[in-house]
Amino acid sequence: MATLAMALLVLFLSSLMVFQSSSAMLFEIKAGSNRISQARAMEAARGGIETTLAWLSSGAVRPGALVHAGNWDDGQANGSLLDTNIASQRIGDISVDISLWQIASGPGHTMLEIRAITGNDIPVGIRQRVMLTMPPNLAGMAPIVVAGSLGDCGKKKAASPAIRRRAPATAAWRS
Repeated sequence: MATLAMALLVLFLSSLMVFQSSSAMLFEIKAGSNRISQARAMEAARGGIETTLAWLSSGAVRPGALVHAGNWDDGQANGSLLDTNIASQRIGDISVDISLWQIASGPGHTMLEIRAITGNDIPVGIRQRVMLTMPPNLAGMAPIVVAGSLGDCGKKKAASPAIRRRAPATAAWRS
C-alpha cells in the first residue's frame, strides 16, 4: 500500500512539473509571436513616415500651402492639405494612419511633425519632426536610419584585424 501511495505521489508531482513546463512554453510561443507582430507594425509605421516624406518632397504640396492657416485645424493638417492616399495607407496587411502637425512656421521654412500609427492588433506609433524649406529640400530632412548612414550603402567595409587570416609563419606548413 505504501508503494502504491509513493508511486501515485511521484506520478502527481511529475505531472505538475510537465504542466508547469508546457505552460511556460506556451507563454514563450505567445511572446515570440507578439515580438514578430510588433516588428512588422514598426516597419509599416516607418514605411508610412517614409512615404509621407517622399510625398512632401515631391512637390505635391504648394510652397504656400504649408503656411496657409486655412489648411490647419489646431495645428493638425486638414483634408485640404493632407491627401487621403497619404493619410490612410496600407503597407502589406497593416493599415497606417498618418497625421501631419505644424510645430512652427517662419519665413521660408516650416517645422512639421509626422505621426504614423498602425491599426493592427499591436498598435505602434512613430513621430518624426522635419524642417521643410520653401521649396521643399530633401537635404533638410533627416532620414530614418537605425545604425550607420545612407552614404554607407554599397561601400565595402574593411575587415577587422581579428578576422583577417594570417599566412603560415614558415614554408614547412606547405606540403
